[in-house]
Amino acid sequence: MRPARSTVNQWSPLPVSPTPIRAPRPSYWFRCLRSVAVETRAMATRRAKLGPSSGTAEESGLVAGFGAALMALYELFSHPIERGYRAGLCSKAAVFLLLAAALTYIPPLLVAFRSHGFWLKRSSYEEQPTVRFQHQVLLVVLLGPERGGFLAWSTFPAFNRLQQDHLRVPLVSTREEDRNQDGKMDLLHFKLELPLQSTEHVLGVQLLLTFSYQLHRMSTFVMQSMTFLQSSSAVPGSQLYVNGDLRLQQRQPLSYCGLDIRYNVSVINMTSPFAWDYDLTRIVAAYQERNGESWVEFIQVLLKDIPVTTILADPNPIWLVGRAAEAPFVINAVIRYPVEVISYPFS
Repeated sequence: MRPARSTVNQWSPLPVSPTPIRAPRPSYWFRCLRSVAVETRAMATRRAKLGPSSGTAEESGLVAGFGAALMALYELFSHPIERGYRAGLCSKAAVFLLLAAALTYIPPLLVAFRSHGFWLKRSSYEEQPTVRFQHQVLLVVLLGPERGGFLAWSTFPAFNRLQQDHLRVPLVSTREEDRNQDGKMDLLHFKLELPLQSTEHVLGVQLLLTFSYQLHRMSTFVMQSMTFLQSSSAVPGSQLYVNGDLRLQQRQPLSYCGLDIRYNVSVINMTSPFAWDYDLTRIVAAYQERNGESWVEFIQVLLKDIPVTTILADPNPIWLVGRAAEAPFVINAVIRYPVEVISYPFS
């Protein structure tokens, strides 16, 4: 027997066909490259069938253009990458970074500070020189009204022996003063009292003083210098007052380093027994030129060794009259040692 068929309708779900997943559409540049590759392959196949000599110039140009297009590189995608490195302050990397930064900035600053500028040919600086009075004096006093009368005295024994009856020994007092207490003398007080007879009258004075002059800031410069003072009047005087500065007369740049003792020689030949070595005209001329004994040395001085000397600037001499019969003739001088501007060649 067959089983009885059920009258209940049983609905079974219909099979659902899966939705096909479409592949992503290729980009524009990818389609261009694919079409170029297909066209190039077709042309190559055609040339292989027809022979190497077949084909038109247009096809050759197209093939070359397609090949160049294939060989060219195109940026399809880019993405920046940033990497960071961290380390503690006590690590080797931090110490290296600090040293590199210090070596980058500090040495150039030190070089610029020490060289006092870049690409300079000549520069200058200020310095107060170390000046000391050498206690060397040469005095010539002109008398009147008789012609040719004079009195002389110096601290050089050979010069005094040559004067004979014209020698007159004065009373000299000197004092150097350091006003700002910096270890360098600032001025010299010089006083000379020359005894005279009642019949002697002073019409002119010639005075020569020597100094030791030194500079130490850049180069060590040592020099024996002098100052020459001359004053005269038609009226007999009783006193001469002078107040001036011992100035450096620099006609060439000084060296910026090392030791310079070219002029550390005596201005006057103290041991010479000859009178012409004490002639004031010759002494002043030799001092201005700083020349040597021979013509060769003199030419070398004129060519390249221009001297460095000192002069008494702004002496402002005051000639006082009205001397008593037995009173001495007095010379009062105040010589200051000011700060100088020193020029030197930059190298």
